[in-house]
Amino acid sequence: LSRQSQHSEALELAAQLMQTPPQDPRMLYQVTLIQLEGEQAERALETLAQSERLQPDSPVLHLYRAMALGHLAQWQQAWHSAEQLQRVCPDNQFLATLLCWLHLGAHRIE
Repeated sequence: LSRQSQHSEALELAAQLMQTPPQDPRMLYQVTLIQLEGEQAERALETLAQSERLQPDSPVLHLYRAMALGHLAQWQQAWHSAEQLQRVCPDNQFLATLLCWLHLGAHRIE
């Protein structure tokens, strides 16, 4: 639903799912992505905190956390998450794009 620009419906289903949080970090990452696409970065961080307990060093965790923090303009923390991603998965296909986005957002480059 979220991919079809039906964000409110997707967010509603994600909220229902989170009433009994899944024990599968992959499901939590999907909920996080829906929350990010629905511009609910703070909620996404809450969901990521749950997934971190299950899979603390996942590249997806670090990627999505950097994105959520960037959406909240918390650039230093976002940069730290990007560095964590680089540490655990230096060849991550999204790393270069993420770093560029963070540099632009933090006005390090124009």
